This record gives sequence, structure tokens and C-alpha cells, in this order.
Amino acid sequence: TREVAEGLKGFFDAALGKMLLYGFERPQYEEEVAQNPKFKASKVYGAEHLLRLLVKLPAILKESNIPEEKVKVITDKVNELFKFMQKNGTAIFSPEYEPATKEYLSKLPS
Repeated sequence: TREVAEGLKGFFDAALGKMLLYGFERPQYEEEVAQNPKFKASKVYGAEHLLRLLVKLPAILKESNIPEEKVKVITDKVNELFKFMQKNGTAIFSPEYEPATKEYLSKLPS
């Protein structure tokens, strides 16, 4: 449902910087947020990052105060989304990552 999709989008925007990025990805994210305080991760980050959220979601839902019937609806919709992502993986996942530039690497903490 739309409610589940909007909830996932909002949670993705809130969770990306806190729990979904690898250390290597943080400087880029922090730079984006510093330049644009209204930055929305869902407008920039793609399926790879969404998948990270979906994998963590069962544990997050287990610890939440969301009523069991709503958890079931969310879980069912997330399972549908997993199936969609699997079926359409070549279209939604990046076939390869570009190597980081020397400039980007120089910004990483040592």
C-alpha cells in the first residue's frame, strides 16, 4: 500500500546516515547533507542502499512498538518488494561501481 511505501521512504531517509552506509560512503553523504540540510537520501541513493534497509528491517520491526497486524502488512509488502527487486535486478541494481577518485580517497580518515 501507499502507506507502507511512504513509511519505508521516510525511514530510509532517516536511517541512511545512521545505519545503512559503509564507512567509505560516509564522507560523501556528510558533504551532501552539509550542502543541503533538506537533503533526502531517497532522491539520491538507490536499490543497493534500500536493500540494506530491507535486510535490517525484520530486526527493527521486532524491536518496535508497531502493532502485530501492521507488522504483518509491512512484512508482506516488503516480501513483494524483494521479489520485484530479484526479478528486476539487472534494471535496478548498478552493474558495477566506479572506483573512487584519488581526491575522494584523500578525504577519508586514515
